[in-house]
Amino acid sequence: MKSLLSSLVVLLLVFTGCSSKQDSDITKIDNKNNEEKVSNSDSDFISELALHDAIRAKDIEIVKDLISHGVEIDKKDLYGYTPLHLAVRFGLYDIVDLLISKGANVNNVDDYEDTPLLDSTRNSTNDISRLLLCNGANSNVMDKHDMKPIHNASKNNDLYIVEMIQNKSIINMCEKLDITLDSYSQKDNKICGKIEKGIAKNIKVTITDENSESLKPHEEVEAQIILDTYCAQLSKEISENNPYIVTVIGTNSIDKDIESSSLEKIKIKEVKQEVFIEGLYEDLVKEFQNDFDTWNAELDKQGLVFRFKKQEVLFANGSSEVKQAFKDILDEFFPRYIKVIEKYKDEILDIRVEGHTSSSYGVIKDEQVKYNKNKELSENRAKKVYDYTVNNIVNSQEEIDKEWLNKIYSYHGMSYDDLILNELGEEDEVQSRRVEFRINKKIN
Repeated sequence: MKSLLSSLVVLLLVFTGCSSKQDSDITKIDNKNNEEKVSNSDSDFISELALHDAIRAKDIEIVKDLISHGVEIDKKDLYGYTPLHLAVRFGLYDIVDLLISKGANVNNVDDYEDTPLLDSTRNSTNDISRLLLCNGANSNVMDKHDMKPIHNASKNNDLYIVEMIQNKSIINMCEKLDITLDSYSQKDNKICGKIEKGIAKNIKVTITDENSESLKPHEEVEAQIILDTYCAQLSKEISENNPYIVTVIGTNSIDKDIESSSLEKIKIKEVKQEVFIEGLYEDLVKEFQNDFDTWNAELDKQGLVFRFKKQEVLFANGSSEVKQAFKDILDEFFPRYIKVIEKYKDEILDIRVEGHTSSSYGVIKDEQVKYNKNKELSENRAKKVYDYTVNNIVNSQEEIDKEWLNKIYSYHGMSYDDLILNELGEEDEVQSRRVEFRINKKIN
């Protein structure tokens, strides 16, 4: 019996020793692996990586840690989802941004034929859709229901994303909106600023009187946006004795930027400086006094701008071709005009023929598109007038100083940068569509 017990004790010690040695060896191996690289590629029962689990848990810190230890960032799970697919589906912008910055493929397709962009446009997560588009996401892909990203965005009325997909150049649209609040002009009762980055679809300006007991603002105005600037025309009087706060909110369907300042801080001092060439106005009035009404033309009080206002005489609607009636006027006007101003050529910097439009363009509502279309139209019109006056008038007039005129005469399309306003301070669309001959004076 004693012999049997002794044998069992010996066997137990042997097995215990072996087990201890195995545990020791395993510990050494694990420590060695941990020193070299954390093992994070083991899949669970549905073939998901630890990275997929971290994203499901919405834990960006674990995601960062796993990526720093070399996780396979585009690994697919049982359903073909990459980590980016999951982050997009859960609407996790910061994790999507992180994965893209670490090289995640934005165009991977899962087992359901979806890319991350198809998912984001379907779910109307516009900030993520913008991020994907700005990092090379293919917008021409189609899901198993024949829906493209643009179809999803249109269905959800996400017009900013629709515009991004349709636009060839989306650099500005990729930047988050950043606006400034720059100035208040007492003379024009107007507040203006700039769009430093991104695209603003709406800019609202609110004026609040700090002394007022009313909860309502003094005035709220939708600003007019032209390219990278905006201005809000105020209609209510601003009292110089009251402290006002100006708040500007710029928005598109993704971004919102707010700027605020006291009105006094952004107020600009108006310095009135009359620019004129002595005697020019009087000479031009004397020359054309019998023609202004016939031509529907006018001369500014400094004599530097000669304006033709009747658009139906100038061009056909939407066309840049000069009408014969306007050609007849130019034949009469231009030689006499040059003859008068040649006497002042030592004081003249340049002469410009300018095309001006109203702020409308058919049914187009987008401000940027309208401005560009009107810019193109106004420049084409100015060029047609310039070409006609040079080729058909100047070149046939021996008495004109052609060398001098060629150096200073040019054409410019102004779009609706300089609108004509009515007594209420509102745009006069008819009067804004015009052609002007403008003289810029040399500044000594």
